[in-house]
Amino acid sequence: MGNIYIVVDGLPDGPHTSEALRKRLAKGDLPRDIHASREGDSDWVPLTELIGEVSATTEAKPAFSISNISEKQLRSGAWIGLGILFLAAFIFPSPINDGWGVLNLKTGWVKEHLGWTPIPLMLWPATAGVATIALGLLLHGRVRAVAGLLLALLPLLLLLVLGGGVMVQALEMFTDLSETQMADLQDKDKMKGKMASLLASFASLSATALLVFTALTGVIASLYATALLLPSAVRALRPASTGAYYAGLIGGCLLVILQLLLLIVSVPLLLVNWVQGVGQVAAILMHMAAVIIGFTNTTSRPPAVAVRRGCWALGLATGGCVVYGVALLGSALMAEGVQETIGMYMFKFWLWFSAAVLLLPLALADLWLGKTVDAPTHLPETDRP
Repeated sequence: MGNIYIVVDGLPDGPHTSEALRKRLAKGDLPRDIHASREGDSDWVPLTELIGEVSATTEAKPAFSISNISEKQLRSGAWIGLGILFLAAFIFPSPINDGWGVLNLKTGWVKEHLGWTPIPLMLWPATAGVATIALGLLLHGRVRAVAGLLLALLPLLLLLVLGGGVMVQALEMFTDLSETQMADLQDKDKMKGKMASLLASFASLSATALLVFTALTGVIASLYATALLLPSAVRALRPASTGAYYAGLIGGCLLVILQLLLLIVSVPLLLVNWVQGVGQVAAILMHMAAVIIGFTNTTSRPPAVAVRRGCWALGLATGGCVVYGVALLGSALMAEGVQETIGMYMFKFWLWFSAAVLLLPLALADLWLGKTVDAPTHLPETDRP
């Protein structure tokens, strides 16, 4: 009669006999660091403390594990890494006035030529970087997830506030022009001031329209990244999660359709800029491979296999983004003159855009996984199966 419970997907599973568990450990069907408890005990300890060390059989590989890093360290490290990416996007130098400088700090020039509208969004990557690192260090689980979701929505809220201000400014300028009298038309200084204000309003409107388009694109890209990364990340940490598999299955079907469309659109880019085109095609193919691995990572897979496939899918998904970024940078460095300048700005934008897009899937991962617990502690006897 079995009297040992093990932890599966954060919940007790069992009871099992010692012999059955020893065989599963030997075959690699269970992770080596899985926790367990005997019936009637309140504490959870590594399974090997209850049944002894078990050597892997020669017929099977040992269980796969994500190094020796705990889940808590992995998830906090992901937030800190994202914060570093935000800061890198903020300080990455760009060609400015026959030299190099940090574009995000040129607030004076932007205010003079485009108005004050873009300035809060220029400074946002630095704020988001510091905030994201703080979230990784200070908060955990669903509390961090909620804070991350609020941080992801901040640019949209800024656009609503700033865009509304620009629209009011533009309406006031048009009203002022419509009320212009004949005497004002003969006053060259007054008309010169009106036209300068009108041009400034047009510049602010154009900047706001560009930012709105970027925000909408970011929303779509965030949903794409969520469907691509979240199911694989959950399976890598919770191999028995059936919800993650079916979420990946449904989202993956939509992703494949979108990826095929992107692949078709990328073909002309090979003729215009072969370096960037090759990088984009390679990234799409890697993302497609990640989706296919997710399809094959069924719920019937042993935990060790599910974790391994989840890590492979996650690696291919993130690797595709890195490959595209490297292609953008390489294309810029190989160009000259105006093309080099545009290429460097595109790479800087890619750093910022990638960081902003990854906020949503990272926050949802914390929301899904909840508190990082290696094993339930002091589980009441009534909660056992």
